[in-house]
Amino acid sequence: MTLGVRTASAVVLVCCAAALFAACGDSAGGLGKSPSSAATASPAATYVSGLLPAAAVDALERYFAAVAAGDAAAATALLTPSSPLRGDPTMGIAALRDVRIERRLFGAPPAGASAMPMVSAWVDGEAASAWGPGSRHDFFMAVTEAPTGMWLIDHMATSP
Repeated sequence: MTLGVRTASAVVLVCCAAALFAACGDSAGGLGKSPSSAATASPAATYVSGLLPAAAVDALERYFAAVAAGDAAAATALLTPSSPLRGDPTMGIAALRDVRIERRLFGAPPAGASAMPMVSAWVDGEAASAWGPGSRHDFFMAVTEAPTGMWLIDHMATSP
């Protein structure tokens, strides 16, 4: 009898998962991964403590690499459509080095974000920016995990 209940439960679970994938999929029935569709969806999960998922770390590494290279287009591609960073995706940073992503989370992210990890880096500001002469800064990055699994940066807060 227990085997029958387990089998029935597994069938129900598979059917629910299939229905969820069909509801979230694109017109071909697959999961779409375009940044525009991923970014407009609500966060898939909220990460309050523990380790930051590897895909989120990858998105942050790619974003800060784009900022360090001064590549505004690559940085913009990693932002949500409503991100306030879109106005200046490289944040007025002239040089960036020694980037450290804190993989352990310590608190709840703001509404609309999946996690808010800290990234520490040495920053040299552009002449017209507020960063000033070179110094270490901590960035608290609000990142969002879309239901497709794609991670995007929404906004940030910083400390001197």
